[in-house]
Amino acid sequence: YEIISLNVGGTLFTTSRRTIFGSGQNLLIEEWENSSKSEPIFIDRSPILFSSILEYLRTGRYFLPPQVSGWPQLLNEIEYY
Repeated sequence: YEIISLNVGGTLFTTSRRTIFGSGQNLLIEEWENSSKSEPIFIDRSPILFSSILEYLRTGRYFLPPQVSGWPQLLNEIEYY
């Protein structure tokens, strides 16, 4: 597996490139192609909400983190990506 690192709002996430790009998703593809690939790709968004999106990409299931007040916040973040 090729590993990809993302710095989302100051929190480091590490996952496989396949998780991010593998299922026909184009999440961050432009940023990945333009990056040095030695540094994490920086995304100025909520790491709490991103953790839910990453979990969905891994498992196909969403969860609402306890710190999030409701689904509209998560849906807004999904639309961004």
